[in-house]
Order: sequence, then structure tokens, then C-alpha cells
Amino acid sequence: MKKASTFLLAFIFISLSVYSQEERTVMVEHFTNTNCGICGTRNPDLLNNLRDHNPEVIHIAYYPSKPYADCKLHLHNSDQNDSRTKYYDIYGSTPRVIIQGENAPRANFKDENLYDDYKGQNSDYSIKTLYQRKDDKILTRVTLTSMTSTQWEDLLLQVVLVEDTVYYKGRNSEDHHPNVFRKALTDVNGDDISQEVAEGDSLVFTYQTAYHKDWDKNRMYAIAWLQDAETKEILQAKKGSKGPVDNITGLNTKAIKTIQPHIQNGTLSISSEYTGSIYQIYSVSGQLMTKGNLSTSGIPINALKSGVYFINVENANGVPTRGKFIVR
Repeated sequence: MKKASTFLLAFIFISLSVYSQEERTVMVEHFTNTNCGICGTRNPDLLNNLRDHNPEVIHIAYYPSKPYADCKLHLHNSDQNDSRTKYYDIYGSTPRVIIQGENAPRANFKDENLYDDYKGQNSDYSIKTLYQRKDDKILTRVTLTSMTSTQWEDLLLQVVLVEDTVYYKGRNSEDHHPNVFRKALTDVNGDDISQEVAEGDSLVFTYQTAYHKDWDKNRMYAIAWLQDAETKEILQAKKGSKGPVDNITGLNTKAIKTIQPHIQNGTLSISSEYTGSIYQIYSVSGQLMTKGNLSTSGIPINALKSGVYFINVENANGVPTRGKFIVR
């Protein structure tokens, strides 16, 4: 677990009008191995069961080194596959499932009611996950919205890349493997995003990573979820959909100051201490509208339509700040 930073390229607050809870999506983490004979026997029942509950249940498959360290899908990302297994203290036993962060050691993979106890629950959090293929990179944007005014304590964000099907035959009977974990963009066990968040406020995180030669570009997607660091309960999860993601660079996550922009004659002015700093302006939907370096003449905003906007600024010492302004 670490403070959110790895591959993180942007962090902004957005005020939204949200006054209700959202139904919680069920998350199943599946631990298996392509050389495990028992896995080859039991996994088809699990996968058939999951298809019957799609899209209510999100599935992701990890490939730990035990019982067989030469599993090809394990070797692709050995450390992160093993780390996630050890996080739940189930290293050395496959196939296993963790449902909504809860260990289900005797789960009957055929049981059509396997997920009933986890369905129909509400969450204080909403997640929107977008991803985009751009040149040789995958860009991922995750928007977390608080449905209630609260202190987000011991809250972990996980964002991972998944390949929807990998065709490969190991030493067991399986020749295709759905929803294969490929890479974590956060720490594989989550980044700490604990802070006070008002009702309707959103945190927006954008990640960038290069394609790996083994990935099928047309089969990649992202999953994001929030997890309680104490109980490991998954509080909300969302499978990504394709959508525009801005390639944002240069900002930090720890916004420790607030700025008060002023508008006069179509120009946005900010304290002179930020002259030369990087700035980025966003719409309320998280779209990057403009960016550049601050000058003493301010920022021209005549091109912006009427509405609410947010600005992130990083001064010469790397201290990030944020502010909000209204164009009328």
C-alpha cells in the first residue's frame, strides 16, 4: 500500500449534484494457474456461473506462482500476481475466489446463488472508469464521486489493466483464459486516497502506461475499485468503458493549498507567486480545456463557454494547488 502516485498524472476536484447512494457492483477475484489440473476441472463451472451473472459481477483472474511457477500467465507479471495472492493470505492454493474482498475457501463454483449475499447493496461511492488506446499507450481515467459528505479513511484505490481473453494451453485442459490480470497502474494492493471529501465532490485520476508486446491491443480494458484497508471489503468497482482520456502530465496528487482566481476583461488572474507555473483548466466533467505556463498577463479564457471550471496549478517548488471559477 502506498500514497497514490505511481503512474498518476493528474488529480482534480469536481463539484457535482449527487445526493443518493449507488448500487454496489460485485467483484470476484479469481486465483488460478494454467498448469493446475484441479483448476482445469473446476474453472469451467465458475466461468459459466459468472456469465450467467454478467454484468452484475466483475471477474478478474490472477495467476500466482504456486502451485506451478512456470505458468506462462504468472511469468508475465510474477511479482504483482503473487502480491495480490499474499494480500489475502491464500498463497499456495488454487483455484480460489475472493468475493467483494471476502475469502470464500469452500465456494461451490456451480452454485447459482453464490453471489446473492453480495447483491443489492448500496455504496457511498460512485466510480466511472474510461480507457483509451493512443499510439503505443493506454490512457485510463478514473472518477471517484462521494455520495455523502465524509472523511475517506483507510480507503484504497486499485486500478488494473485486464485482457478479456488470452488463448494459451498449459498443462491442464484450459485453452482460453478470460479477464486475465496484466498490470496494476496503482500499487497492486491499492493506493491510499484517504482525505475529507464533501458530498458530490469527485477525485479524478489519470494513468498512462505503454503497451506490452504480449497484449492484444483490441482485448485490453481497465477495472477500478475501492477497498477498505482495514476489512478488505470492496466498497465499489467498475469495469472500464472506452472513452476520451486526456494525456495529462506534470501534476502531483497532494493538493495542499487553494487558490482564488479572479476574472477581469476575459482574463483569469492568479497570485504572482505562481508566475511561470504549470496550469491546467478542466470542465466539470473532467475534460481538459486548456493548459500552459502562467504569465503576469494571466490566462485568456474568452474561448471558454459559460459554466463552472477548475484549475490546477503547480508552483516552482512542485506544490500543487487547486481552485474553482465561473465563466458567465
